[in-house]
Amino acid sequence: MPAAKSRATLNADDIVEAALTLIRERGVDGFSMRQLSERLGASLGATYRHLPTKDALLQQCGKAVFDRSWRPLQDGEEPLEWLQAQVMSLYHVLGEHPGLASYVIRRPQASARDIVDPVHDVLISSGFTEDEAITTGLVLTLYLAGALLSDFEHSVAVETADAGALVAAGVRFILGRR
Repeated sequence: MPAAKSRATLNADDIVEAALTLIRERGVDGFSMRQLSERLGASLGATYRHLPTKDALLQQCGKAVFDRSWRPLQDGEEPLEWLQAQVMSLYHVLGEHPGLASYVIRRPQASARDIVDPVHDVLISSGFTEDEAITTGLVLTLYLAGALLSDFEHSVAVETADAGALVAAGVRFILGRR
């Protein structure tokens, strides 16, 4: 067991990092706040003082994972390739954290500035009409949410295929359709 952290040294960022490690190892359903506190070398009460519920912690974990997977479009970068890379980055990062997808998808911190506006702007700059951009953005969002929330990796239909490759093919298909 690690050395006990004092109240002054324990912080929300450390708690989120330790939780993400446990989620990678055990999945969202396989870890508890008690295990997290033990991993941190802190009392359960100290952990709850920083993040009052497991749901609040998972919301912060979802935000941290999203923030790690999303990056701004760079000057000179091909917009649709950037968008495909963003979607696949999020898919792979969430695949490493079983059960966390629902906390990224429904996180209240997600604002139009985070996701919707950049995706819409990329689609418009790539020649999509306003209606096509709205429809394509919605379809892409629903497709990714479905892939993340389903047990896609273990589906009999894709048993011999790479689920990530199938998701990437679906994203290419969606972005190529108008």
